[in-house]
Amino acid sequence: MGFRRLVGSFVCGIYGINLICFAWSELASKNCQSSYKYSYIFQYDSYAACPYNEQVCNGWFLGRRCTTYTKYYRCVKKMSRVDFAYQYFDVCCPGYIELNNGTCLRGCAEGKYGTECERDCNCQGHAYPGCDIDTGNCTCLPGWTGSDCNKVCPNGWFGSNCSSECLCKNNATCSPIGGACNCTTPGWTGQFCQEECNSTRFGRNCQENCTCGVNETCSRFDGLCACIAGKTGVNCSEDCPAYRFGPNCTNSCSCAHSTGCDAVTGKCICDVGYTGEQCNEVCSSGTYGAGCNQTCNCTGAEVCEPDTGECISRCVCHEEGTANCNSLYDSCRCLPYHNHTCHDENVFLKERCRDVCECSSPTDTCCVSNSSMCQCKDGWTGRKCSTACPQGTFGRKCYGICNCSADELCHHVSGNCISLDTAVVCANLDAIL
Repeated sequence: MGFRRLVGSFVCGIYGINLICFAWSELASKNCQSSYKYSYIFQYDSYAACPYNEQVCNGWFLGRRCTTYTKYYRCVKKMSRVDFAYQYFDVCCPGYIELNNGTCLRGCAEGKYGTECERDCNCQGHAYPGCDIDTGNCTCLPGWTGSDCNKVCPNGWFGSNCSSECLCKNNATCSPIGGACNCTTPGWTGQFCQEECNSTRFGRNCQENCTCGVNETCSRFDGLCACIAGKTGVNCSEDCPAYRFGPNCTNSCSCAHSTGCDAVTGKCICDVGYTGEQCNEVCSSGTYGAGCNQTCNCTGAEVCEPDTGECISRCVCHEEGTANCNSLYDSCRCLPYHNHTCHDENVFLKERCRDVCECSSPTDTCCVSNSSMCQCKDGWTGRKCSTACPQGTFGRKCYGICNCSADELCHHVSGNCISLDTAVVCANLDAIL
Protein backbone atom coordinates (compact mmCIF):
# COMPACT_ATOMS: atom_id res chain seq x y z
CA MET A 1 0.00 0.00 0.00
CA GLY A 2 1.16 3.55 -0.54
CA PHE A 3 1.13 6.71 -2.61
CA ARG A 4 3.10 7.11 -5.82
CA ARG A 5 3.80 10.04 -8.05
CA LEU A 6 2.54 9.26 -11.49
CA VAL A 7 5.50 8.08 -13.57
CA GLY A 8 4.47 6.90 -17.00
CA SER A 9 2.79 3.61 -16.07
CA PHE A 10 -0.59 5.08 -15.23
CA VAL A 11 -2.21 8.24 -16.58
CA CYS A 12 -5.48 9.75 -15.44
CA GLY A 13 -7.16 12.53 -17.34
CA ILE A 14 -10.22 14.63 -16.65
CA TYR A 15 -13.32 13.67 -18.56
CA GLY A 16 -16.18 15.81 -17.41
CA ILE A 17 -16.30 15.53 -13.64
CA ASN A 18 -14.64 12.08 -13.71
CA LEU A 19 -11.05 11.05 -14.09
CA ILE A 20 -10.21 8.79 -17.03
CA CYS A 21 -7.50 6.27 -16.10
CA PHE A 22 -5.23 4.78 -18.77
CA ALA A 23 -2.82 1.96 -17.99
CA TRP A 24 -0.13 -0.12 -19.63
CA SER A 25 2.48 -2.58 -18.44
CA GLU A 26 5.42 -4.70 -19.58
CA LEU A 27 3.54 -7.67 -17.95
CA ALA A 28 0.65 -7.45 -20.37
CA SER A 29 1.60 -10.71 -22.09
CA LYS A 30 1.73 -12.77 -18.84
CA ASN A 31 -1.07 -14.46 -16.91
CA CYS A 32 -1.70 -13.06 -13.46
CA GLN A 33 -0.38 -15.67 -10.97
CA SER A 34 0.01 -15.61 -7.21
CA SER A 35 3.68 -14.69 -7.68
CA TYR A 36 2.53 -11.46 -9.35
CA LYS A 37 0.44 -10.40 -6.43
CA TYR A 38 1.37 -6.77 -6.91
CA SER A 39 1.27 -6.85 -10.71
CA TYR A 40 -1.56 -6.21 -13.10
CA ILE A 41 -2.31 -6.97 -16.74
CA PHE A 42 -3.60 -4.08 -18.79
CA GLN A 43 -3.21 -3.21 -22.41
CA TYR A 44 -2.01 0.28 -23.18
CA ASP A 45 -5.42 1.34 -24.46
CA SER A 46 -7.41 -0.09 -21.55
CA TYR A 47 -9.30 2.41 -19.49
CA ALA A 48 -11.75 2.79 -16.64
CA ALA A 49 -13.82 5.63 -15.39
CA CYS A 50 -12.80 6.81 -11.93
CA PRO A 51 -15.27 9.14 -10.20
CA TYR A 52 -13.80 12.43 -9.18
CA ASN A 53 -11.51 12.59 -6.15
CA GLU A 54 -10.65 9.51 -4.02
CA GLN A 55 -12.94 6.99 -5.68
CA VAL A 56 -12.07 3.42 -6.73
CA CYS A 57 -11.64 2.66 -10.40
CA ASN A 58 -14.06 -0.04 -11.59
CA GLY A 59 -11.36 -2.41 -12.77
CA TRP A 60 -12.96 -3.74 -15.98
CA PHE A 61 -9.89 -3.19 -18.11
CA LEU A 62 -9.85 -4.99 -21.44
CA GLY A 63 -7.47 -7.86 -22.04
CA ARG A 64 -7.22 -9.00 -18.42
CA ARG A 65 -6.62 -12.74 -17.67
CA CYS A 66 -6.62 -12.87 -13.90
CA THR A 67 -6.31 -16.20 -12.00
CA THR A 68 -5.62 -15.16 -8.41
CA TYR A 69 -5.13 -11.40 -7.93
CA THR A 70 -5.91 -8.15 -9.69
CA LYS A 71 -5.16 -4.51 -8.90
CA TYR A 72 -7.50 -1.62 -8.30
CA TYR A 73 -6.55 2.05 -8.18
CA ARG A 74 -7.87 4.86 -6.10
CA CYS A 75 -7.35 8.43 -7.39
CA VAL A 76 -6.57 10.39 -4.25
CA LYS A 77 -5.14 13.79 -5.12
CA LYS A 78 -5.22 16.01 -8.15
CA MET A 79 -1.83 17.58 -8.77
CA SER A 80 -2.71 19.61 -11.86
CA ARG A 81 -5.03 19.43 -14.78
CA VAL A 82 -3.37 16.26 -16.05
CA ASP A 83 -1.23 15.07 -13.13
CA PHE A 84 -2.26 13.69 -9.75
CA ALA A 85 -1.11 11.23 -7.08
CA TYR A 86 -2.84 7.89 -6.66
CA GLN A 87 -3.05 4.90 -4.24
CA TYR A 88 -3.13 1.29 -5.39
CA PHE A 89 -4.15 -1.94 -3.66
CA ASP A 90 -4.62 -5.64 -4.53
CA VAL A 91 -7.93 -7.51 -4.57
CA CYS A 92 -8.77 -11.16 -5.30
CA CYS A 93 -9.78 -12.20 -8.79
CA PRO A 94 -13.36 -13.32 -9.48
CA GLY A 95 -13.72 -16.90 -8.21
CA TYR A 96 -11.55 -16.18 -5.13
CA ILE A 97 -12.31 -14.90 -1.65
CA GLU A 98 -9.86 -12.82 0.38
CA LEU A 99 -9.07 -14.16 3.85
CA ASN A 100 -8.26 -12.03 6.88
CA ASN A 101 -4.53 -12.51 6.31
CA GLY A 102 -4.82 -11.02 2.81
CA THR A 103 -4.46 -14.30 0.89
CA CYS A 104 -6.94 -15.37 -1.76
CA LEU A 105 -8.77 -18.72 -1.54
CA ARG A 106 -10.85 -20.34 -4.25
CA GLY A 107 -14.48 -19.57 -3.43
CA CYS A 108 -17.65 -17.80 -4.39
CA ALA A 109 -20.23 -15.75 -2.64
CA GLU A 110 -23.25 -17.71 -1.40
CA GLY A 111 -25.52 -18.70 -4.28
CA LYS A 112 -22.79 -18.42 -6.96
CA TYR A 113 -20.53 -20.90 -8.75
CA GLY A 114 -18.33 -21.16 -11.85
CA THR A 115 -14.77 -20.21 -12.82
CA GLU A 116 -15.40 -16.57 -11.96
CA CYS A 117 -18.50 -17.21 -9.81
CA GLU A 118 -20.58 -15.92 -12.67
CA ARG A 119 -23.38 -18.54 -12.43
CA ASP A 120 -26.28 -18.80 -9.96
CA CYS A 121 -26.87 -21.92 -7.81
CA ASN A 122 -30.24 -23.66 -8.18
CA CYS A 123 -30.56 -25.47 -4.83
CA GLN A 124 -33.96 -25.43 -3.16
CA GLY A 125 -35.95 -27.44 -0.62
CA HIS A 126 -33.90 -29.66 1.74
CA ALA A 127 -30.47 -28.34 0.73
CA TYR A 128 -27.80 -26.19 2.32
CA PRO A 129 -27.57 -22.62 0.98
CA GLY A 130 -25.24 -22.30 -1.98
CA CYS A 131 -23.75 -25.07 -4.06
CA ASP A 132 -20.46 -26.59 -5.18
CA ILE A 133 -18.44 -23.66 -6.60
CA ASP A 134 -17.06 -25.81 -9.43
CA THR A 135 -19.99 -28.06 -10.44
CA GLY A 136 -23.03 -26.26 -9.02
CA ASN A 137 -24.17 -29.50 -7.32
CA CYS A 138 -26.35 -29.08 -4.24
CA THR A 139 -25.40 -30.39 -0.77
CA CYS A 140 -28.47 -31.96 0.82
CA LEU A 141 -29.44 -31.53 4.45
CA PRO A 142 -29.07 -34.66 6.67
CA GLY A 143 -31.77 -37.19 5.82
CA TRP A 144 -32.21 -36.11 2.19
CA THR A 145 -30.72 -37.03 -1.17
CA GLY A 146 -31.29 -36.63 -4.91
CA SER A 147 -30.29 -33.91 -7.38
CA ASP A 148 -32.95 -31.63 -5.91
CA CYS A 149 -32.59 -32.97 -2.33
CA ASN A 150 -36.24 -34.01 -2.31
CA LYS A 151 -35.85 -37.74 -1.52
CA VAL A 152 -35.74 -39.18 2.02
CA CYS A 153 -32.78 -41.46 2.79
CA PRO A 154 -33.49 -45.15 2.08
CA ASN A 155 -33.61 -47.53 5.06
CA GLY A 156 -30.13 -48.25 6.37
CA TRP A 157 -28.58 -44.89 5.41
CA PHE A 158 -28.46 -41.45 6.98
CA GLY A 159 -26.72 -38.06 6.97
CA SER A 160 -26.06 -35.42 4.33
CA ASN A 161 -26.81 -36.90 0.90
CA CYS A 162 -27.48 -40.20 2.79
CA SER A 163 -23.78 -41.02 2.61
CA SER A 164 -23.44 -42.80 6.00
CA GLU A 165 -24.49 -46.40 6.69
CA CYS A 166 -26.60 -47.15 9.78
CA LEU A 167 -25.16 -49.41 12.52
CA CYS A 168 -28.48 -50.63 13.99
CA LYS A 169 -29.02 -54.34 14.74
CA ASN A 170 -32.00 -56.72 15.04
CA ASN A 171 -34.22 -54.98 12.47
CA ALA A 172 -34.11 -51.65 14.30
CA THR A 173 -34.93 -48.50 12.33
CA CYS A 174 -32.36 -45.75 11.82
CA SER A 175 -32.94 -42.00 11.99
CA PRO A 176 -32.17 -40.59 8.51
CA ILE A 177 -30.83 -37.40 10.07
CA GLY A 178 -28.37 -38.46 12.79
CA GLY A 179 -28.35 -42.27 12.52
CA ALA A 180 -29.84 -42.87 15.99
CA CYS A 181 -31.36 -46.37 16.33
CA ASN A 182 -35.00 -46.95 17.27
CA CYS A 183 -35.45 -50.43 18.77
CA THR A 184 -38.77 -51.32 17.15
CA THR A 185 -38.29 -55.09 17.58
CA PRO A 186 -39.42 -56.15 21.10
CA GLY A 187 -36.77 -57.60 23.38
CA TRP A 188 -33.83 -55.40 22.41
CA THR A 189 -32.22 -52.20 23.72
CA GLY A 190 -28.87 -50.38 23.68
CA GLN A 191 -27.28 -47.76 21.44
CA PHE A 192 -27.49 -50.05 18.42
CA CYS A 193 -30.34 -52.28 19.73
CA GLN A 194 -27.82 -55.07 20.27
CA GLU A 195 -28.54 -55.81 23.95
CA GLU A 196 -31.24 -58.19 25.24
CA CYS A 197 -33.71 -56.97 27.88
CA ASN A 198 -32.80 -57.94 31.43
CA SER A 199 -34.96 -60.39 33.39
CA THR A 200 -37.32 -57.67 34.69
CA ARG A 201 -38.06 -55.78 31.46
CA PHE A 202 -39.69 -56.54 28.09
CA GLY A 203 -41.10 -54.98 24.91
CA ARG A 204 -39.77 -52.34 22.52
CA ASN A 205 -36.54 -50.87 23.83
CA CYS A 206 -37.28 -52.88 27.05
CA GLN A 207 -39.60 -50.12 28.27
CA GLU A 208 -42.16 -52.38 30.02
CA ASN A 209 -41.89 -53.89 33.53
CA CYS A 210 -42.41 -57.63 34.06
CA THR A 211 -44.93 -58.81 36.71
CA CYS A 212 -43.91 -62.49 37.04
CA GLY A 213 -43.58 -64.38 40.34
CA VAL A 214 -40.48 -65.68 42.07
CA ASN A 215 -40.54 -69.08 40.30
CA GLU A 216 -41.37 -67.60 36.90
CA THR A 217 -39.41 -66.14 34.01
CA CYS A 218 -40.56 -63.17 31.94
CA SER A 219 -40.50 -63.26 28.15
CA ARG A 220 -38.46 -60.27 26.98
CA PHE A 221 -40.65 -60.08 23.87
CA ASP A 222 -44.21 -59.97 25.24
CA GLY A 223 -43.86 -60.15 29.04
CA LEU A 224 -45.63 -63.54 29.36
CA CYS A 225 -44.66 -65.55 32.45
CA ALA A 226 -43.44 -69.16 32.37
CA CYS A 227 -42.24 -71.55 35.07
CA ILE A 228 -38.52 -71.74 35.65
CA ALA A 229 -36.72 -75.06 35.21
CA GLY A 230 -37.80 -77.56 37.87
CA LYS A 231 -41.17 -75.92 38.62
CA THR A 232 -44.75 -76.41 37.38
CA GLY A 233 -48.38 -75.94 38.44
CA VAL A 234 -50.37 -72.88 39.47
CA ASN A 235 -47.99 -69.97 40.17
CA CYS A 236 -45.17 -72.43 39.39
CA SER A 237 -45.18 -73.53 43.04
CA GLU A 238 -44.86 -77.30 42.46
CA ASP A 239 -41.67 -79.29 41.91
CA CYS A 240 -41.31 -81.48 38.84
CA PRO A 241 -42.49 -85.09 39.30
CA ALA A 242 -40.02 -87.94 38.96
CA TYR A 243 -38.42 -88.31 35.53
CA ARG A 244 -39.51 -84.82 34.42
CA PHE A 245 -37.34 -81.70 34.19
CA GLY A 246 -36.85 -78.31 32.56
CA PRO A 247 -39.05 -75.18 32.34
CA ASN A 248 -42.58 -76.14 33.41
CA CYS A 249 -41.32 -79.76 33.63
CA THR A 250 -41.95 -80.30 29.92
CA ASN A 251 -38.98 -82.64 29.30
CA SER A 252 -38.71 -86.36 30.09
CA CYS A 253 -35.66 -88.09 31.57
CA SER A 254 -34.25 -91.23 30.00
CA CYS A 255 -32.66 -93.02 32.93
CA ALA A 256 -32.29 -96.79 33.48
CA HIS A 257 -31.29 -97.67 37.05
CA SER A 258 -32.35 -94.42 38.62
CA THR A 259 -34.81 -92.85 41.04
CA GLY A 260 -35.30 -89.92 38.70
CA CYS A 261 -33.31 -86.99 37.39
CA ASP A 262 -32.35 -83.46 38.33
CA ALA A 263 -35.45 -81.33 37.83
CA VAL A 264 -33.42 -78.45 36.38
CA THR A 265 -30.75 -80.10 34.22
CA GLY A 266 -32.28 -83.53 33.56
CA LYS A 267 -29.14 -85.33 34.75
CA CYS A 268 -29.97 -88.86 35.87
CA ILE A 269 -29.68 -89.64 39.60
CA CYS A 270 -28.24 -93.15 39.57
CA ASP A 271 -29.08 -95.93 42.01
CA VAL A 272 -26.25 -97.32 44.09
CA GLY A 273 -24.02 -99.54 42.02
CA TYR A 274 -24.66 -97.74 38.74
CA THR A 275 -23.20 -94.85 36.79
CA GLY A 276 -23.21 -93.32 33.27
CA GLU A 277 -25.34 -90.65 31.65
CA GLN A 278 -28.36 -92.96 31.70
CA CYS A 279 -27.32 -94.95 34.79
CA ASN A 280 -26.92 -98.09 32.69
CA GLU A 281 -23.31 -98.91 33.59
CA VAL A 282 -22.39 -101.11 36.58
CA CYS A 283 -19.73 -99.70 38.89
CA SER A 284 -16.26 -100.63 37.72
CA SER A 285 -13.99 -102.66 39.96
CA GLY A 286 -12.88 -100.67 42.98
CA THR A 287 -15.87 -98.27 43.10
CA TYR A 288 -19.34 -98.41 44.62
CA GLY A 289 -22.34 -96.39 45.72
CA ALA A 290 -24.65 -93.96 43.93
CA GLY A 291 -22.95 -92.89 40.73
CA CYS A 292 -19.99 -95.14 41.65
CA ASN A 293 -18.28 -92.12 43.15
CA GLN A 294 -16.87 -93.89 46.21
CA THR A 295 -13.70 -95.97 46.36
CA CYS A 296 -13.54 -99.50 47.77
CA ASN A 297 -10.92 -100.50 50.36
CA CYS A 298 -10.74 -104.19 49.52
CA THR A 299 -7.62 -106.39 49.27
CA GLY A 300 -6.62 -108.20 46.13
CA ALA A 301 -8.33 -111.40 47.28
CA GLU A 302 -11.66 -109.66 47.86
CA VAL A 303 -14.41 -108.33 45.66
CA CYS A 304 -16.10 -104.96 46.32
CA GLU A 305 -19.89 -105.11 46.53
CA PRO A 306 -21.04 -102.28 44.15
CA ASP A 307 -24.00 -101.21 46.30
CA THR A 308 -22.46 -100.97 49.77
CA GLY A 309 -18.72 -101.24 49.18
CA GLU A 310 -18.58 -104.38 51.33
CA CYS A 311 -15.49 -106.49 50.69
CA ILE A 312 -16.42 -110.11 49.89
CA SER A 313 -14.17 -113.12 49.39
CA ARG A 314 -14.35 -114.55 45.93
CA CYS A 315 -16.84 -117.35 45.29
CA VAL A 316 -18.55 -117.24 48.68
CA CYS A 317 -22.03 -118.60 47.97
CA HIS A 318 -25.00 -118.64 50.30
CA GLU A 319 -25.82 -121.96 51.95
CA GLU A 320 -29.22 -123.63 52.30
CA GLY A 321 -29.48 -124.37 48.64
CA THR A 322 -29.30 -120.83 47.34
CA ALA A 323 -26.25 -121.48 45.20
CA ASN A 324 -23.35 -123.74 44.45
CA CYS A 325 -19.82 -122.49 44.09
CA ASN A 326 -18.11 -123.01 40.75
CA SER A 327 -14.43 -122.46 41.37
CA LEU A 328 -13.59 -122.92 37.70
CA TYR A 329 -15.44 -119.75 36.74
CA ASP A 330 -14.98 -118.08 40.12
CA SER A 331 -18.74 -117.59 40.30
CA CYS A 332 -21.84 -118.83 42.03
CA ARG A 333 -24.58 -120.89 40.41
CA CYS A 334 -27.71 -119.25 41.80
CA LEU A 335 -31.12 -120.78 42.17
CA PRO A 336 -34.15 -119.12 40.52
CA TYR A 337 -35.03 -115.56 41.65
CA HIS A 338 -31.81 -115.11 43.58
CA ASN A 339 -29.33 -112.35 42.95
CA HIS A 340 -32.23 -110.30 41.55
CA THR A 341 -32.49 -112.19 38.28
CA CYS A 342 -35.62 -112.35 36.13
CA HIS A 343 -34.79 -115.78 34.76
CA ASP A 344 -36.42 -119.00 35.99
CA GLU A 345 -33.37 -121.10 35.22
CA ASN A 346 -30.07 -121.09 37.06
CA VAL A 347 -27.54 -118.49 35.95
CA PHE A 348 -23.83 -117.90 36.49
CA LEU A 349 -23.08 -114.68 38.32
CA LYS A 350 -19.83 -113.22 39.62
CA GLU A 351 -19.12 -112.80 43.33
CA ARG A 352 -21.99 -114.28 45.31
CA CYS A 353 -25.72 -114.77 45.37
CA ARG A 354 -27.42 -111.95 47.24
CA ASP A 355 -30.76 -112.00 49.01
CA VAL A 356 -33.83 -113.09 47.16
CA CYS A 357 -35.64 -110.37 45.19
CA GLU A 358 -37.73 -108.12 47.47
CA CYS A 359 -39.93 -106.38 44.91
CA SER A 360 -43.55 -105.73 45.96
CA SER A 361 -45.67 -108.12 43.94
CA PRO A 362 -48.04 -107.66 42.14
CA THR A 363 -46.78 -104.16 41.26
CA ASP A 364 -43.52 -105.59 39.93
CA THR A 365 -42.77 -108.23 37.33
CA CYS A 366 -39.39 -109.30 38.72
CA CYS A 367 -36.03 -107.88 39.64
CA VAL A 368 -33.75 -106.47 37.00
CA SER A 369 -30.90 -108.88 36.36
CA ASN A 370 -27.77 -108.19 38.43
CA SER A 371 -29.48 -105.28 40.18
CA SER A 372 -31.40 -104.43 43.31
CA MET A 373 -33.74 -102.33 41.17
CA CYS A 374 -37.23 -103.72 40.63
CA GLN A 375 -38.73 -103.70 37.16
CA CYS A 376 -42.04 -101.92 37.88
CA LYS A 377 -45.34 -102.34 36.13
CA ASP A 378 -46.98 -99.32 34.50
CA GLY A 379 -48.12 -96.71 37.01
CA TRP A 380 -45.65 -97.66 39.74
CA THR A 381 -42.23 -96.40 40.74
CA GLY A 382 -39.69 -96.56 43.56
CA ARG A 383 -36.98 -99.04 44.47
CA LYS A 384 -39.52 -101.76 45.33
CA CYS A 385 -42.28 -100.57 42.95
CA SER A 386 -44.45 -99.71 45.95
CA THR A 387 -45.18 -96.06 45.06
CA ALA A 388 -47.86 -95.00 42.58
CA CYS A 389 -46.90 -92.39 39.98
CA PRO A 390 -47.15 -88.81 41.34
CA GLN A 391 -50.40 -87.04 40.47
CA GLY A 392 -50.11 -85.59 36.99
CA THR A 393 -48.04 -88.49 35.61
CA PHE A 394 -48.85 -92.04 34.57
CA GLY A 395 -47.66 -95.12 32.68
CA ARG A 396 -44.27 -96.77 32.31
CA LYS A 397 -41.77 -95.21 34.71
CA CYS A 398 -44.36 -92.43 35.17
CA TYR A 399 -43.16 -90.85 31.92
CA GLY A 400 -46.67 -89.94 30.75
CA ILE A 401 -48.07 -86.44 31.41
CA CYS A 402 -51.78 -86.20 32.24
CA ASN A 403 -54.07 -83.72 30.52
CA CYS A 404 -56.74 -83.50 33.21
CA SER A 405 -58.49 -80.36 34.42
CA ALA A 406 -58.24 -78.95 37.94
CA ASP A 407 -61.42 -80.79 39.08
CA GLU A 408 -60.25 -84.18 37.82
CA LEU A 409 -57.81 -86.84 38.98
CA CYS A 410 -55.43 -88.64 36.64
CA HIS A 411 -55.21 -92.42 36.94
CA HIS A 412 -51.58 -93.33 37.52
CA VAL A 413 -51.72 -96.40 35.23
CA SER A 414 -53.91 -95.42 32.26
CA GLY A 415 -53.78 -91.62 32.40
CA ASN A 416 -57.60 -91.45 32.27
CA CYS A 417 -59.20 -88.43 33.91
CA ILE A 418 -61.78 -89.05 36.67
CA SER A 419 -64.11 -86.50 38.18
CA LEU A 420 -63.36 -85.77 41.82
CA ASP A 421 -67.02 -86.42 42.69
CA THR A 422 -66.79 -89.92 41.21
CA ALA A 423 -63.45 -90.68 42.80
CA VAL A 424 -64.74 -89.93 46.31
CA VAL A 425 -67.34 -92.72 46.34
CA CYS A 426 -65.12 -95.34 44.71
CA ALA A 427 -63.66 -97.77 47.19
CA ASN A 428 -61.16 -99.05 44.63
CA LEU A 429 -60.19 -96.63 41.87
CA ASP A 430 -58.32 -99.36 40.01
CA ALA A 431 -61.42 -101.51 39.90
CA ILE A 432 -63.37 -99.11 37.66
CA LEU A 433 -60.57 -98.49 35.16
